[in-house]
Amino acid sequence: MEALQAKYLVSPVRFEGMQRYETLEIPKEAMREILYNAIAHKDYTGPDIQMHVYNDHIEIWNEGELPSGYDEKILYGKHSSKPRNRNIANTMFKAGFIDTWGRGFIKIREGFEGAGIPMPKVENFCGGVQVTIERTKFVQMTNVGGGITKDVTSNVTSLSLVQLTDRQKEISKMMINNPHISVKEMSLVLSLAERTIKRDVAAMQKMGVLVREGNTSAGHWVVIKEKE
Repeated sequence: MEALQAKYLVSPVRFEGMQRYETLEIPKEAMREILYNAIAHKDYTGPDIQMHVYNDHIEIWNEGELPSGYDEKILYGKHSSKPRNRNIANTMFKAGFIDTWGRGFIKIREGFEGAGIPMPKVENFCGGVQVTIERTKFVQMTNVGGGITKDVTSNVTSLSLVQLTDRQKEISKMMINNPHISVKEMSLVLSLAERTIKRDVAAMQKMGVLVREGNTSAGHWVVIKEKE
């Protein structure tokens, strides 16, 4: 989860009145359940758990197919748990990672339904179970299907189409040159108070020209192509 949040997943910003909210593009608790399932149900005589992160989807695969008679429809409904590794499942239960056996995929369903995003696809694949998660919010934010690269612009002057102030244009230039630059560093360069930089950054995110990927300490800035 730390690697996903720091390097790959984005947290879209929304405003309700004066309150600013950042919510991970994929529900955190549901994502944890998918990872816990891969660990608890893996066939450890086979290869490692694999995760591939793409711009439009994420794939998580573990060795060991679903129990006989189980499919995606059954998993997302009420069903009995058939752990492949009883010692691992019992340890995860006692450690508090699993609250009730057999409820993992129900929690995943509730998390994705609550976020209004498509349910993960679960299928047997190449001798194991593959879970495919669509990154609909990331695609909407970046407005691309094949990669964010073409939407990240080095021509900051084009951002004037969204009526950025001169100071906001300077901020976007610094972010393009150094995506990991901090608010404090920008305030020193521009000789402005940090609260002023934070206010401009929040405005740029609300306009949709700026995305923060990862968390506050380990994330980076992505300047998005101007609106048409």
